[in-house]
Amino acid sequence: MKPVTRIINARLRDRRDPVDIVIADGRIASVAASARPGRPGPGKNVHRGTTIDAAGGLVLPSLFDNHLHLDLAHSVDAVPENRSGTLLEAIGLWARAKAKMSPQDVCERAMRAIGEEVGFGTGYIRNHVDVGSTAGLRLCEGVLAARERMADRVTIRLVTFPQDGVVRDPGAIDRMREALKMGRDLVGGGIWFGLTRHGRFAALTNVREPPPRDAVRPSRGELPLRFLRGRHPLDERPWEAPDPLAWAAELRPGMQAYAGFNLLLADLRRGRMCWVSNRAGFAEVQPGVHGLSNAALDTPWPKVQRLKQGVAQCPDSEGPEFEFLLERLADPHPAPDAQIPEPPEGMQLSEQWSRGLSAPFIQLPDYGTRCSTLLRADADGSMHVLELQRQPQLGLRREYRWNWQEG
Repeated sequence: MKPVTRIINARLRDRRDPVDIVIADGRIASVAASARPGRPGPGKNVHRGTTIDAAGGLVLPSLFDNHLHLDLAHSVDAVPENRSGTLLEAIGLWARAKAKMSPQDVCERAMRAIGEEVGFGTGYIRNHVDVGSTAGLRLCEGVLAARERMADRVTIRLVTFPQDGVVRDPGAIDRMREALKMGRDLVGGGIWFGLTRHGRFAALTNVREPPPRDAVRPSRGELPLRFLRGRHPLDERPWEAPDPLAWAAELRPGMQAYAGFNLLLADLRRGRMCWVSNRAGFAEVQPGVHGLSNAALDTPWPKVQRLKQGVAQCPDSEGPEFEFLLERLADPHPAPDAQIPEPPEGMQLSEQWSRGLSAPFIQLPDYGTRCSTLLRADADGSMHVLELQRQPQLGLRREYRWNWQEG
């Protein structure tokens, strides 16, 4: 089939009258008023040679699918029935199925799924491929082959996804690196918040600043993982149970390689916590109420002050405590205009964005709060975590709780 060079009698979102679209070398070369406008006829478009008569139909940009797992597409027949109906059995069944999948099988199934995506108008796919211990690199090989074969129909960006975890899967980091060498585009494995059963805690925020000029920088999400896994911050050599302050001090000589960050590190059993930033400083965190957003520790932004006040007023019992704090985190009210922080030099923010970012709970058209997480660590070694996840576009709200005690 010859490539399409013209679409005639088409309608665009921002034009009332029909247009003719000329395509050259796979790109739109020109858009002009239709030379021979026809009567609208939805569903009656005609493909003649290299020309499509859209018959008054609407022409739109291709769709983006930003989260897909092509490696497991159309694979349900490869998994036995989950007789117990439990998540634990499902995890085991899928692990055994993945262990038997070949790159050829993955490629064939992925190509079938890609064809279906393209048929519905998708032109860009951001795909997550499992490189966990049960998958190895075979699934990666299959999806890479499918991407190469379908390159003329769709753009696919591949993300390394360690399904079996990063901290508890010893070979995950090595497989993620190998996958990047094979042709993966991104790494999805860094974290912003993490906790081990032995009371080690790490949390990360970015710093509000203009985007870096050089796009190639190591992921800030690696830093919490290295601390939690007991690795040196610069070269990942083993460092079992490091003191948070000592670990942060070792990080400081190499931390300018990263985009701006704030990092909280703690050994909750020993009552030791520190804050380190490659933009704002370093300090041991003393007992008391503190706040951290996208500037230095305890910077008095209105939302930080508001939430610190909420923590100080919090009741001292788990049920009411968590509900009380979730209400404070869900506060959508922006700061008064006179108190909204000025953007840093070189960073342009509209009034709408400046106002929206000043609220504890951010609600902007294409950006906002998606997750609220609370951690309570008690003196007896017990840990309590509550996480509330939101997907406003789908009207979804999911709550997760974890409770355990080191013993």
